[in-house]
Amino acid sequence: MVEDIWNLEFRTENEACQFDNTYACWHGFVMRKDDVVRNNEGRIICRQLVCSKDGLEEYENGGYRHAGFTRKDLYNHIDRYRRSKVKNGDANATINYLIDIVAFDSTYKKNKYNKPLVIFSGYNHHGQTVIFSSGLLSDETTDTYKWLLETFVEAMGGKSPKAVITDGDLAMRDAIKNVLTDASHRLGRWYLQRNACENIKNHNFLWDFKGLIYDNNDCRDFDRRWAAILDKHNLVGSTWMEKTYKTHAMWSHCFLRDKFFRYIRTTSQCEDINSLIKFYVNRKNTFIDFMHNLDRALKEYRNNKLIADFKSQCSKPVMITSLEVYERFTSCYFTRNIFKKIRNEIQRAGALNIKILSTTLEKVEFSVTALGDPARDRRVEVDRSKNLFSCLCKLFESRGIPCSHFFCAMKFKYIFEFSDSLIYKKWTKNAKNDFIIT
Repeated sequence: MVEDIWNLEFRTENEACQFDNTYACWHGFVMRKDDVVRNNEGRIICRQLVCSKDGLEEYENGGYRHAGFTRKDLYNHIDRYRRSKVKNGDANATINYLIDIVAFDSTYKKNKYNKPLVIFSGYNHHGQTVIFSSGLLSDETTDTYKWLLETFVEAMGGKSPKAVITDGDLAMRDAIKNVLTDASHRLGRWYLQRNACENIKNHNFLWDFKGLIYDNNDCRDFDRRWAAILDKHNLVGSTWMEKTYKTHAMWSHCFLRDKFFRYIRTTSQCEDINSLIKFYVNRKNTFIDFMHNLDRALKEYRNNKLIADFKSQCSKPVMITSLEVYERFTSCYFTRNIFKKIRNEIQRAGALNIKILSTTLEKVEFSVTALGDPARDRRVEVDRSKNLFSCLCKLFESRGIPCSHFFCAMKFKYIFEFSDSLIYKKWTKNAKNDFIIT
């Protein structure tokens, strides 16, 4: 069993291979070498040893979905072992470090009874989709949605999400107002763009409308730009436009940029989940078959998380930016997927201009502009006494990612130590450490 060899240490790779060969023969299979990870000097820092049939069986069975045994099964076994070390259950850890942002819709009805399936989803610390729960409903009334949300909160130990993202269903919206009273509610961008295409059949309008959806400028300028679009496309008096304007604070980014939504800004995440479910579920399924096959579909997401855990903990990325001191720190601290997003911001910092606007004993205010585009001015404030940073772009507030303007200011002031205020703990490799028994 894996527990027999878990945490064993060897001085060399050869010693480890010899031990694993002996162990494999004793248990009736053959081991072979697989993936390897090397450091910048070419030295091996991680070697994966697998069953000799791993990969071959995948090929013969048409992919790992149909394989009898692959390395993913070993990952699952390891995961079960680690779960036994989790304080109060893995669900409790998930509730505390993931359940702050939830996206859900009820557009999926591929079952024998044609009933709506509602899936509650979010992101884990790798920035991957994770499924919290699901419910098969009898109808789509406000009362039914209220019951669903109340049951969801109860199942999450009474912890309500801080923000929700949905499509434009009115019954669902009313239920959220009644049950999740303190949550920020955002309408999915995919839903808005689809409705815009259906109601205003004008490609040029759609381009301008997207500009309002993704707009990161001052919200006080929104009405002027909205009026300009109405006039430009001759839409004054349009019923759909008037209806859409009433909810503008729920879909335009300029009103939501200081609200934390991680990277969930559209219910198209739900569309991706539904696409996967179609692989396993069909309209002939009975209720029992439906739930069984749904569970099989959700295992794909669990598998993705285990692979991401392995890559984050057992491999190191190559440093590619000129600001290596920031890049190296973030690569050690954040999960691999999140590190790549932060590295993009570090790279962008090299194309920014900066100047000091004001300075006091405690604070410095900067103006940061894009090279060749001085109109795109971002104000950055650094509080040296408290080691705090703030930026007008609000990227950190909305996604938990330090923006390029921060890195530009840090470079300018020769700040080489990464402030704790710029680390969103739930994006780190050890996000769940508080819940694991050591």
